[in-house]
Amino acid sequence: MSKKIISIVLTLCLVLTAFFILPMTVGANDPKIQIIGYDGNSITLKPVDGISFGMLKGTENRLANISPSSITNWTTENVLSDFEAGETYVIFAGAGDPIDIVELKEITIGKIIDTTDKKNNYLEAFISDADLYALTEKGDNDILLGGMNLLFNLNSHSDIRKEHADILMEKAQKSGLDFGEAFELEFSREWETDDYDKVDYRALRELNEEIEVSIKLPEKLRNTDEKINREFSIILMHRFDGENEARPVVVPAKYDPATGLLRFKTKLFSTYSITYKDTAASQNLNNGGSSSKKNDTLLNEKIAKTADGNAIFGTTLSVLVTGAAAAYAFKKKRENI
Repeated sequence: MSKKIISIVLTLCLVLTAFFILPMTVGANDPKIQIIGYDGNSITLKPVDGISFGMLKGTENRLANISPSSITNWTTENVLSDFEAGETYVIFAGAGDPIDIVELKEITIGKIIDTTDKKNNYLEAFISDADLYALTEKGDNDILLGGMNLLFNLNSHSDIRKEHADILMEKAQKSGLDFGEAFELEFSREWETDDYDKVDYRALRELNEEIEVSIKLPEKLRNTDEKINREFSIILMHRFDGENEARPVVVPAKYDPATGLLRFKTKLFSTYSITYKDTAASQNLNNGGSSSKKNDTLLNEKIAKTADGNAIFGTTLSVLVTGAAAAYAFKKKRENI
C-alpha cells in the first residue's frame, strides 16, 4: 500500500472522528442540569435543546428509580419555582416522547441569614431580602445549593479618619452642598462550613452588582421647616481599581419623610457622608410652596369675581334689549291699527 493511500485513509479516519464520534461522546457526557441562577424561590437552569426539566422534594436515594409519569411538573422552560430554604430536592432532566429521565441532581437549599450587629449599626443600615438573594447569583450558588447558610453583615459607624472627613467636606463645598454626617459602611460575608465550630469570614469592598442601602436619617438632619425644601445626596470616598488614592464621588439619594429612611444604590463599601441642599419652598413649584398656593388662591378669587360681574352685566343688557324690542313691537302694532 502506497504512502498516498495510507495518508488518504488516515485523513478519512480523522474526519469521521471529528464529525461523528467526538460529538456523540461529548454530547453523552455533557451535563444536562447546570444551575446558573437562584433567587430564593426559583432556580434557573442552562437551557438544553430537546430537554425538559422537573423537580420533586426528596433525596436522590429515594427518587432515583422514580417513574417519569410521577413528575407532574415537567416543563420545557429553564426556570423551576417553589423551592424552600432548608429543604432537599431532586431536579430531573428528561428527553423524548414519552419522556425518559436522562439525568438527575440532588440539591439542598441553604438559608440567607442577616447577622447585622445592631450595636455597631448606629444608622440602622439594612438591605432588602431581594438584594441579598441577588448577591448570591454570581459565585455563591454552590454554597447555597450545597445546603450551607450564608451570613450577611451590614454595619455603619462614625469612627472614620479625620483626613477622610476633611476630603468629604471639601467635596460637599465644591458641589454646593451642606455637609451633614460622615460614616463608614461595612459589608461582610460569612458562611458556615462543614465544621460547625468554624465560620469563614471575609469583608467585601466591592460587589458584582449594585444593591439598595437604607439608612435611618439622624434627627438633626431632618427638615422641620415648611418654608424649606431639602434634597439629600450621598458622597462616597473610595479607592477605585487602578487608582492609587481614594477620591470622592456624589451618589444620588432619595429620602422618605414618612419612614425617615434615606436610600441610595451602591456596590462599594467604604467611607460615606450625608449631604443636603436647601431651597425656598416657593422656588419649587412641584412641591407646592406656600407663596405659590396663596397666589393661586388670589388669582382664582379674581377670576370668580370677574365672572360674576360679567354675568350681572350680561343679565342687565339682556333685560334692556328685551324691553326695547317689546316697546318697538308695541309701537309698530299701534301704527298698524
